[in-house]
Amino acid sequence: MPASIVLLPQSPQGLLQSLSDRVRILMLKKLLIDETIATLEDFFLHQYMHNFDGHVGETLCQIRGYQLYWLKLNLENDGNRFILAKKIHSLQQLSHKLAVLIQQYQLNIHRREEPQTVSDFLQVHNAIYEVSPLEVYLIQLHLLSRFKAFDADGNISIDYKKMCTSLNISKHMARKIIHIYQVEASQYSINFIYSLIVKRFNKSSLINIFNDLKKIDDDGRSTLPCYWVMELMYESMRSQNYPILVVCERRINNQYMDTVFLVFKPSSFAVNEYEYCPLSNGNLNNLHFIVKGIANYNGSSVIPSKEQYIKSFKEEGIRKIIFANMAIHPQYTGKKLSLYKDNPYLDLLKEKINQDSMFGKQIKLLADLHQSQQKMKMYAEQLGCGKQNPSFLYIRHIFCDTLNNQLQLSKLNEYEDAQETSFFAKAVG
Repeated sequence: MPASIVLLPQSPQGLLQSLSDRVRILMLKKLLIDETIATLEDFFLHQYMHNFDGHVGETLCQIRGYQLYWLKLNLENDGNRFILAKKIHSLQQLSHKLAVLIQQYQLNIHRREEPQTVSDFLQVHNAIYEVSPLEVYLIQLHLLSRFKAFDADGNISIDYKKMCTSLNISKHMARKIIHIYQVEASQYSINFIYSLIVKRFNKSSLINIFNDLKKIDDDGRSTLPCYWVMELMYESMRSQNYPILVVCERRINNQYMDTVFLVFKPSSFAVNEYEYCPLSNGNLNNLHFIVKGIANYNGSSVIPSKEQYIKSFKEEGIRKIIFANMAIHPQYTGKKLSLYKDNPYLDLLKEKINQDSMFGKQIKLLADLHQSQQKMKMYAEQLGCGKQNPSFLYIRHIFCDTLNNQLQLSKLNEYEDAQETSFFAKAVG
């Protein structure tokens, strides 16, 4: 089990020369301990999965959307609650101890001390504790979620100003932490997909395709094509009875109109399919695979009512709509991978065909992937699932959360929209 020092952005062997260096490390260590406490409470005690919707920066938010549910499903054990409570209490005591130590160093800032490595310094003060690889991942997601921000178009970024102010760190340090955490979190996500391939499919041809399609983007993050990832996950999600919640914000000429909620549960009669479930029959506190997007209508077109929209959604089917979105989305992001963003399967297919027949199974799988993605991409354009034509559902984000929390957030947003409209109406009046 790794030591908590892995959460620090500095090398354990980095030298601390002055007392101010020591204060800086102690403050950073304390805030990471506090982040660890919040992470353990939010994930294991409160099930606040929306607090783990970290901005990793690749095109694979859907992995975390399923992975968090999978983890919760496989880690639930009431016998661990005592151990967890004990660990949280121990970390709270350590946080208090470091707060006192920081004050002591700040009062003696001009005192001279011999240079020490970061590791030696923290060990002297018993400030190193054990964390599992899973806990490291969850802490990283928790922090990447806490400081994410959305712009008017739904694009996600990191609010560095908020992060620097909240954590009392420099922008350089903030960027360093975010970069390291994004790179490591992306690798953990990719590892989950690899384990899914091995455990669920156990096909060498799929493992070979995984190795071929796995890329490193401009910022050093590990990534895979989003369409293929969804194909791998969908059947597994269905078999584990993971419900899907679609949250569609409908607009007219980019002005908010209403929000439609659609719940889909694994079908009781059709294998590997989902069926629509009235919202009133949904379990408010169950975790859902949240598919969040927009439908933007042209003011001159016929605007369907909520009932008509839900009817059209049921007729098209949730599977086709999700896969249409995955097909039309960029498969990779960034300049480095721009050649592969539209259809990475075709180039790989040509490469395998030009080699010998030992790649027969891979060639068939890649050919099927290529044809399937192109077919769904055309369907997306016709239906209205793309950025240029988001008239049906253009998915902007996927994550894990409860139905209840999404309903509460929608009420809050609608209230704020109403308040803003009222304010401007009064201002104009």
